[in-house]
Amino acid sequence: MNREFKFRAWNMESKEMDYFHLTHGDSFGLGGDIFPQYEVMQYTGEKDSKGKEIYDGDIITWYSGGEEAKALVEWWNGCFVVSEKDYPEKTWMEKYNEYIGEVIGNIYENPELY
Repeated sequence: MNREFKFRAWNMESKEMDYFHLTHGDSFGLGGDIFPQYEVMQYTGEKDSKGKEIYDGDIITWYSGGEEAKALVEWWNGCFVVSEKDYPEKTWMEKYNEYIGEVIGNIYENPELY
């Protein structure tokens, strides 16, 4: 069975987002030493309330303590987490996906949202 991996890459030079898929066994050279102008982000496997795929680096609405807040999706310590700007705790995204609202932007194209 092949597993599809979805990524996107922010090109820091052209200021554009590129999307691509990999299948198990593929290799890619984005990011790191080969193409340092790219910031690579992976699909979390989760979708927002409107069915849009969520990638690390996305800014989402998040229901915390009964209030809507903005949160950043990040890859941290081997899992995807969400973190609110004014709240230092990181929350394991998969465990609390019922609190996800919608993707409102990402940290590269819309840093002012976070």
